[in-house]
Amino acid sequence: MKHLNENNETYLQHLRKAMSISGLMLVGSASAFVHSIAPFVAVNTTSKICSKVRDKLEHRRCVCGKI
Repeated sequence: MKHLNENNETYLQHLRKAMSISGLMLVGSASAFVHSIAPFVAVNTTSKICSKVRDKLEHRRCVCGKI
């Protein structure tokens, strides 16, 4: 697959990374939803998760040589 070759990843490596990011985004979405209903809950959680996702994506670009 072109996408896997471009990123120098096997299918399983790609699956693991993509699922990790997907899981973070799912938790971030749930925390944002809860926060919208109860603003005193999960005050910084979504922001922290967004930062983690951004860091993972930036690290992936550096590893792949795509900056």
